[in-house]
Amino acid sequence: MTKKYLKEFLKTYVEIVTEYTAKNDGLVSITEKLPQTFLSKKPFIIVADAGFLKQLKKLGFKTFDKFWSEEYDNGKHINDRVRLIGGSIEEILTKEINVDAYGVIIYDEDMKEI
Repeated sequence: MTKKYLKEFLKTYVEIVTEYTAKNDGLVSITEKLPQTFLSKKPFIIVADAGFLKQLKKLGFKTFDKFWSEEYDNGKHINDRVRLIGGSIEEILTKEINVDAYGVIIYDEDMKEI
């Protein structure tokens, strides 16, 4: 990761991850993209198969439903999920986001726990 990219990445509040598939057939594909968000310790919104977040929760992971709507996970068609993701992004844009003197995001303790 270049220094310039890292500086901008640290100023990003949430990652939008696009998974390999976005179907609604009851199967959920989890690829390497999601663990990358875990390693970066960034909150995420995921464009993926219907029920992706539900499956993550079944596996014991926490998601960010406390901070913004994750209703997009229930959309029957990818178009519905993308529209609902847009609503979640609009919701995030209304939040007050704390940053340090360099513009780096400061997450509260509840967010850090996830």
